[in-house]
Amino acid sequence: MAAFGLPSIIAIKPRFGGNFSGNLSEHYRKVRELLSGSRLRQTKSMTEREAFDELICYTVTHRDPAFIHQYAVDAFAAQTADEHTKPIKLTFALVGLYLHQVKRFTGREVQRAHQYLARRKQAWPNFHLPADRGRISVIDIIARPPGPERDRAIDDWMAVVWGAYHHAEEEVRTLLSKYPGLACYARTPDK
Repeated sequence: MAAFGLPSIIAIKPRFGGNFSGNLSEHYRKVRELLSGSRLRQTKSMTEREAFDELICYTVTHRDPAFIHQYAVDAFAAQTADEHTKPIKLTFALVGLYLHQVKRFTGREVQRAHQYLARRKQAWPNFHLPADRGRISVIDIIARPPGPERDRAIDDWMAVVWGAYHHAEEEVRTLLSKYPGLACYARTPDK
């Protein structure tokens, strides 16, 4: 795994003052400080996985109540899916993209919808993987300065990835129609 991949980040928890108190937000803030100015900031030499790991450090500590972390996870999962990706992973990514892009769910609402769906055991659909998944990648997102510009870039990235899967919208809508209780996870039904 990459030198700064998530397992490495998790492994350095105890270095922040001995006993890890469980304050994950503080942990990721410190990790983000360690990473800023590091070789990972040199986006031209980053792999997609390294860029995603850095983006996750940014989004998981983000204070925005919209919970943009979920947007990044879903966009990356859909954009990097391949023939080995489990159907549940791609299904949940596309559901997340659909709920945000079409129904205007926040990231927190999408997360709750994922939890709701995860409690329902079923065979998940196999979606067609488009060859072109969009011109914006996670590396482009990390190249943006942290703050509002990067946050807007994450939303643009979601829109581009969802646009690449436009052929799946009806299938996602049909899947979600089986779960009428899902509407209660939005601020208001069917936004």
